Amino acid sequence: MGNLTPFWLPIGEMGNLTPFWLPFPNVRTKVAIRRFPIMPLPMKTCRFLLCSFIAAFASFAHAQEKRAALSDEQKTFLSQYEAVRAGLAADDLTATKKAAAAVTAVLATDSAKKIASADSITAAREAFKALSKQAVTTAAGQSGYYHAHCPMVPNDEGNWVQTSKKISNPYFGKSMATCGSIEN
Repeated sequence: MGNLTPFWLPIGEMGNLTPFWLPFPNVRTKVAIRRFPIMPLPMKTCRFLLCSFIAAFASFAHAQEKRAALSDEQKTFLSQYEAVRAGLAADDLTATKKAAAAVTAVLATDSAKKIASADSITAAREAFKALSKQAVTTAAGQSGYYHAHCPMVPNDEGNWVQTSKKISNPYFGKSMATCGSIEN
């Protein structure tokens, strides 16, 4: 190894240096290279990272607050709402009206009253849009409830809540039972 100069490369654990020979005939210096150079961060970078961490933690804490447990009234509402949704998805006006009457007993809303007194499945589905807005707000962030959306409903009003990930569209019933997607 007459004309080769030793060059030290890190191989193995940090701090362990292993010789490696380079073809530089006139250089007789050992060069040490660390695998992970330790460089101090500028103060602005440290402040930015600290602020980012605090903001992320605050956002996570806010999301956990949003997921506060449902009250008994809200659970009952969502349970009865699911029965209304299932009735509409099955094109069953009688079951839909019965479930809407149960929703009215829990939470007297105009939309539930309109569904309970609807004379056609189309009228019940139209009133269901307003009831779904309330259900989507109530179920937001709760486990076991899925916000679904059908793009075929006019005016972007095709939102609803269901308890399974398999789409069961209440706005078009059996004719388009799987139209839509889970939003979150």
